[in-house]
Amino acid sequence: MAHLALFGAGAQIRAHAALLLALYPSLARITLLARPGSARASALLAALAQTGLTSAAPVESRDVYSPPVLYPRAGTVWYSGQRHN
Repeated sequence: MAHLALFGAGAQIRAHAALLLALYPSLARITLLARPGSARASALLAALAQTGLTSAAPVESRDVYSPPVLYPRAGTVWYSGQRHN
């Protein structure tokens, strides 16, 4: 069973979802990560439900960790051949 995760609910992700559903008919589950209460997310869920997936519903509870970005900092310049780990 193939699983697809989509980030966002705008026109680009809608196009990507349509393309991936056409290319990979074995997709049985799609997870949509978008702003809660977003009208675009609701519209995309409704469209995905029409594709024959077993269900498309928003998930209310979520556990998301958003770590602070410490590097690169403003003004950081990366040059060809340098390593950044």
